[in-house]
Amino acid sequence: MDSQQGDIAMDLEALWEELGLDREQFSQFASLFLDVAFTDLTRMKEALAEEDLAGVAEAAHSIKGAALTLELDWISSVAKSLEMEARAGARGKILRGIDSLARELEKLRSCFQEQGLLQE
Repeated sequence: MDSQQGDIAMDLEALWEELGLDREQFSQFASLFLDVAFTDLTRMKEALAEEDLAGVAEAAHSIKGAALTLELDWISSVAKSLEMEARAGARGKILRGIDSLARELEKLRSCFQEQGLLQE
């Protein structure tokens, strides 16, 4: 899936307004989302190493739902695909899906950092 980082960088203010948040509130949610998403990403990698596909699916589902809450549709879409692949037992696609999700989360973190939205 192609990243939409450039689009989100331009639309962040519209995004937090659409969510009914101010900049500070959105910053808090963005920081929390990334903390949880990267924790779930680690859980996915550990679950895959243990051949626990249900664990991979569960962590992907968590990221999918959190991304939808912040209307980060492309992140949710990548996580949804990964969840479905794990549930289907498509081992070959899971590692690529995890790598893709990790890249998208890194791009999102960079975008939020550039906009001064991440809390320390």
